[in-house]
This record gives sequence, C-alpha cells and structure tokens, in this order.
Amino acid sequence: MPIELSNPEGAPVPAGGYSQAALVRGAPRRLVISGQVGQTPNGTVPADGAAQIGQALANLGVILAAQAMASGNALDGRRAERTAGYARRDCR
Repeated sequence: MPIELSNPEGAPVPAGGYSQAALVRGAPRRLVISGQVGQTPNGTVPADGAAQIGQALANLGVILAAQAMASGNALDGRRAERTAGYARRDCR
C-alpha cells in the first residue's frame, strides 16, 4: 500500500525532521498522525495550559481536514489497542 507523508499548511512545522501525518492509501484509508503539542503554526506556544490543549486539538483538526477527514474519523489509540486485543482473543 502506498504511503503519502505530509506536513499540511496551517499546522506547525515539525522540529525533528518527521512528518505530521502519513496517509496509507487502500481500502480503508488510514491516517497516522504524529503526537501534537500546543504549538501554533508560527512556532509560539501559549503560556496557558488550556490554550495549549486547544491549540493541539486545532492542529489535529488542520491535519485531518487536509485529508478531507474530521474528528469523527479519528480513533483513540487506547481504543484501537483494546479493539486489537479483542480481535486477538477472538481469533484464538
């Protein structure tokens, strides 16, 4: 399956040379998003913790929107682990 790496405009530029997102094409499409921090696209970090959380969520929204996705398309990693655990248990 082809993988498309991206750093969408409107999301902060990654500091470590990685990509903000990796789209795995196929059926179904999967978007793997890097961990997000409360950094604005211009590189500043709000002083207030609540504002940082809001910015991190806004960053996620920008990355999802760049692939024509929304928060309803997101899967929590812990939920994914539980789902995989159920699948492994059911396949025994």
